[in-house]
Amino acid sequence: YAYMDTGKNVRGPYQIGEGMIGQVAMDQTRIILKGIIQDDIKIVSGLGSFSPHTVVVSPFSFKQEISGVVEIGFNNEVSEIQQVFLDRTEEAIASAFERIYTRDSLSKALQQAQVFSEELQIANEELLVKTEALEKQTVELKTSERISLARAKELEESNRYKSEFLANMSHELRTPLNSLLILAQLLADNEQGGLSADQVESAQIIKSSGQHLLRLINEILELSKVEAGYMIPTFSEVNMAVLIKLLQQRFDPLAKEKQLQFQIMQLTELPKTFVSDGQMLEQILTNLLGNAIKFTQQGKVSLSIDFVLVNEGNDGARQWLQFDVSDTGIGIPDQQMDNIFSAFHQVDGGFSRRYGGTGLGLSIASAYAELLGGRIELKSKVNEGSTFSLLLPMNIPGNKVIESKEAHKPTSVELAELNDFSISEPPFTDDRHIIDVDDSVVLVLEDDAKFAKILYQQVKAQGYKCIVSSDAESTMLLVKAYPISGIILDLCLPGMDGKEFLTRLNATPDIQHIPIHVISVMDDDGECWKEGVVGYLTKPVTQQQINDALRVLKYFEIDGPRRVLIVEKDEGQQKELSVLLGNERATISISSTIEEAVNMIKGHTFDCIILGIEFIESNGLSLLDEIVENKSIKQPLIIVYTFRELSDEAKQVLKHYEERIVIHHQKSPERLKDEVTLFLHQVKCKKQEGDMFLAYNSDMRLSGKSVMIVDDDMRNSYALAKALRGAGIKVVINNSGQDALSLLSEGAEVDIVLMDIMMPEMDGFETIKKIRSQEKFEKLPIIAVTAKAMPEDKAHCLQAGANDYLVKPIDLNQLMTMIRAWIMN
Repeated sequence: YAYMDTGKNVRGPYQIGEGMIGQVAMDQTRIILKGIIQDDIKIVSGLGSFSPHTVVVSPFSFKQEISGVVEIGFNNEVSEIQQVFLDRTEEAIASAFERIYTRDSLSKALQQAQVFSEELQIANEELLVKTEALEKQTVELKTSERISLARAKELEESNRYKSEFLANMSHELRTPLNSLLILAQLLADNEQGGLSADQVESAQIIKSSGQHLLRLINEILELSKVEAGYMIPTFSEVNMAVLIKLLQQRFDPLAKEKQLQFQIMQLTELPKTFVSDGQMLEQILTNLLGNAIKFTQQGKVSLSIDFVLVNEGNDGARQWLQFDVSDTGIGIPDQQMDNIFSAFHQVDGGFSRRYGGTGLGLSIASAYAELLGGRIELKSKVNEGSTFSLLLPMNIPGNKVIESKEAHKPTSVELAELNDFSISEPPFTDDRHIIDVDDSVVLVLEDDAKFAKILYQQVKAQGYKCIVSSDAESTMLLVKAYPISGIILDLCLPGMDGKEFLTRLNATPDIQHIPIHVISVMDDDGECWKEGVVGYLTKPVTQQQINDALRVLKYFEIDGPRRVLIVEKDEGQQKELSVLLGNERATISISSTIEEAVNMIKGHTFDCIILGIEFIESNGLSLLDEIVENKSIKQPLIIVYTFRELSDEAKQVLKHYEERIVIHHQKSPERLKDEVTLFLHQVKCKKQEGDMFLAYNSDMRLSGKSVMIVDDDMRNSYALAKALRGAGIKVVINNSGQDALSLLSEGAEVDIVLMDIMMPEMDGFETIKKIRSQEKFEKLPIIAVTAKAMPEDKAHCLQAGANDYLVKPIDLNQLMTMIRAWIMN
C-alpha cells in the first residue's frame, strides 16, 4: 500500500522457504525486521516520501493451511497493541483471500465449463451432421438394395426369357432342319439315278451344312443349360480302354486328313475303370482334341494320360487323373489366356472366319470340368503350340456313384468289357483291309472255318465285301469299326454265344440297326425273333437257301423315275403345278376328269396323285375306290389339294381313305412342291451317317401297325410318313390336335401317336391331356415330338401324359427303336 517500486531487489512470486517471505510461509511464524536501510524501501504520498523503520512479515492461514503472507512497513517500532491487532486481522485476511481464491477458481471453472459447453455443442453439431449423413447413407443403401433386388429379379426374368428364347429358337430352327436334313439325304442318295454328280454333291453339301448348323445350335443350347444349372453329372464307372479306343477311332481320320501325327499315350499303368460322368468326359476330350487338330497345320497332336498328386494343404496330397491334350499349332498369346474359356471368345475374330465354330467348345469343356469336380489348365506359346490339362479327382463321393449296369439287363456300357479282348485273326484272308466307307459289307460270324469259307464266297458272289469272324467278342468291335450292312450269325460260338451276342447288339444304339440272319445247327425256338433277327435257317443248308438269306439282307433297289398324276380341271392350275413339279425329274401326267384319271391309272403306275377337293365332293370316290380296291396296281400317295377348310361332309367321305391320303390346305405352291418332293424320293435304306433304319424295315413285328402323326407342318409329317411306310407301317396324318381327337373318338385304329407339341390353337400338351382324359386311351402310347430341347420340356411332356419324348431333328433310327419298344410293350 502506497509502496513505490524502486527496482531494487523487488520480485515475486516466492517459493515456500525462499527468502524472508518464503521462510515465513514455511514456518507460519511472524518476523519483525528493525533498523532497515532507509534507501531500500520508499513509501510515497502527495506531500513527500519516507522510508519505514520496521517491517513486519506475518503469515495468514485458513483452516490451518497457509493462505499467504502480508508484509507491512512501519516508520517506528511496532507496539504490542499493533501486534495484537495483526493477530486478530490475520484470520479476516485469510478469509478474504480464500473468498478471492474460491471466486477465482469458480470463475476459471465457469470459463472451462463454457469452453466444454461450446466444445460439446460443436461435437453435437458434428454428431448431428454425421447422423444425418448416416441416415442419408442408410436411405441410399436401402435404395441400392431395392435396385439390386430389382436387378436380380430382372436378371432372373432375363434368364427365364433367355431360356424361353432358346427353346423357341430351338423350335424355329430345328423344325425346318428336320425336313431339310431328311430331304437332303433322300436327294443325296440319288436312288433313281436321275441326278447328276454335281447335283448329288450339292445335296450332300446341303445336308452337311444343315448338320453343321445343327451342331452349332446344340452347342449354344448346351452352354445355356450349363449356365442355367440344368446339367447334373451322372457318375458311374468309365472304362479307360474303351474311352481311348473311341477317341482313337474318332480322331485318327481327321488327323490323317491333315497329315498330322496323332497318338494317345498312358504314361503310367492306369486302372481299367474310374468313376466320372462318361458322356461329359468324352465331350470335354472331344472338344479339346477337336480344337487341337483344327488349329494345327503341321506336326502332331497327342493325348497323354497320367496320375498326379496335388498338395491340398491341411487335407494332404490328393490323387488326380490328368489328361494332357498337346499340339504343335498356332498357340495362344499370354494376354488372351485369361479369356480363352469365356463364351463366344476366340483369340482373334479372323479365326472364326478361317477355322469356323462359335467359340463355345472350350467354355463348355471348362464348365463340364467344374461339374465333374475338376479343372482345365493351359500352357501355350505362340507358334509353338498349346497343352490343355484336364485334371479330374480320382475319388468321387459314394452317394454320387451310380452302378454302371444292371444285373438283369445288359446295356451298351457292357461293351466296355470287350476291350479286354483283341480282335482275333480271321481263319483266312477276308476283305477287312480293302473296305471303303461306301462299300456294302456283310459280316459272317461262324466258328467253322470251312463253312465260313463257303459263306464268304457266296457273299462275294452277290457283290458284297465280306468280313469273317470266329468269336462274338471280336465281332462286337468289328461292327463298330466297319460299315456293316448285315450279319450272318451262328448261335453255337466259343465264349459269348450267339444269343448273348444278339442281346448285346440290340442294347447298343449305334449298331442295333444292323439286320441279322441266323444260320445254326440249333432248332428255331422263337427266341431269336424276339431279338429282331430277319431270318432263321437250320443247318445243313443248301446254296439256294444261302442265296435267299442274302437276298433278305439286301437293300431294296431304286425302281426308276417317279410318275405324278395331276387331276385338275382348271387349266391355269394344271400349268402352274406342271411347271412347279416338272423340275423334280418326275414324269407329269394331267387329267381333267375323274373318268380319264381312272383309265390312266388302269394303264400306268403312278407314285403320286394330286387331286382337287372339288372332285372328292362330286365324283372323286370312284377314283379313290379304283386305287384302293385294285390290288394289282402299286398304291400311290394321294394328296387332296384344297384352297379352303374341308366341309364336314368331305371329312366324313375322306375318313374311309385316311390311311391312303394326305390333305394339303394350300398356303403356297412352293409348300406343295416341298411336300410332293418328299414322296418323289424313296428312302434309301443304307448305313450312312446315322440315318440307319433298314433293320426295322425287315422287322415283321411292325408291319401292319398303325401310327398317327399329329403335326401342323406337313413337311415334317410327310418325311416321317415316308420313312415309316418304308418299314411297313400304316400312317395316319393329322395337322391339328382337334382333328386327331375327332379321328380317335370316331374309332380309328391307332397303335401309337407321334404328337408335335408346338401347334397353333390346340397345342400338343392340351391334345395329350384330352386324349388321356378318355378311359379307352389311357394306355395308348404317345411320343411327344418337339424342337424344344431344354430339360424342363421333357418333364412337361411327360407330365402332360406322353410316354416318351423326341427332339427334332428326328433320328430315324432312334424313332424306330422307340416305336418298336412301345408297340411291343
